[in-house]
Amino acid sequence: MIPGLHRGSPTDPRFKAYSHQASPEKIGILYEVVHDLGDDVVVCDASSNTVTLLVTGGGITGAFDACIFAPGTRHGALDVDAIRRIDRGDSTANDAFLHAGVNYTVPPDLRTETMAMFAAMECASMLLLNPGANVALAGTMLPPSRRGWRGSSPAASPSTTSGVRPGGSPGSPATSSREQPRSSDSRLSGSPRPGKPAGSAPPVS
Repeated sequence: MIPGLHRGSPTDPRFKAYSHQASPEKIGILYEVVHDLGDDVVVCDASSNTVTLLVTGGGITGAFDACIFAPGTRHGALDVDAIRRIDRGDSTANDAFLHAGVNYTVPPDLRTETMAMFAAMECASMLLLNPGANVALAGTMLPPSRRGWRGSSPAASPSTTSGVRPGGSPGSPATSSREQPRSSDSRLSGSPRPGKPAGSAPPVS
């Protein structure tokens, strides 16, 4: 059984400003990416919701959960309008979360670009904590042209990932790097920063 991440998890204590960081499914995807790209990675899974995780030196540093920042196609953080609807009794909190994604909040021609912007911001913020980390994008928002690697575990198999070199801009799930992976399994070289952040991080491998 793979646990999720929450306030009781041994992640960087600064991530515990929020009660929840990531579900077990996202940890499964993270496990596969670490085995492919190494012990220093940022993984952004952009699908019906968006979750971004950071691994430093083989330990999970922390994650931004779907209800915190970047929206997915269907789910997202509760903004002021959503809070007001809940206060009026027009919606439950769960229903507001399930309808806060870009499919419900922005015009169709802006949905991909909106998700790309927020996903890139989450990846960039994680790189502040580990500048040398490789970046991997996962999830249904990856276009077929970027789907060159598929995880083998049951938890990871629904998603696909694509690597990005350190310093490369995630840009968008559709065009995620300035430089394409050099091999079919998306293995990328990098210069991971040694050491771990404050707090004891749970190992991935």
